[in-house]
Amino acid sequence: MYYLKKSKDDKKEVLVFHVVSNELSHVDELLKKPGSITLITVEESEVGAEFVSIQRDNKKIVLKFNIKRDTEGKVNKLYPFAGTNFLLVYNHLK
Repeated sequence: MYYLKKSKDDKKEVLVFHVVSNELSHVDELLKKPGSITLITVEESEVGAEFVSIQRDNKKIVLKFNIKRDTEGKVNKLYPFAGTNFLLVYNHLK
């Protein structure tokens, strides 16, 4: 996985992840999950988020998550992984 960017407005933060390979083994399952609450784990950093969308074309797969409130600064712990390859684990809670 590859962490691409984070953006923020007055209500939420958005995390966008690019999948490095052109394959995601469970992509069909993900297509049914937008709107679900997800626990995102990168290395030892963990944050809860809403899974918003998955976009794919012939070159890449992009996963988008919204974070409504990050009062503990958990998203900031993901910054060191920006621009690097890493394993992203996400578990749908709802």
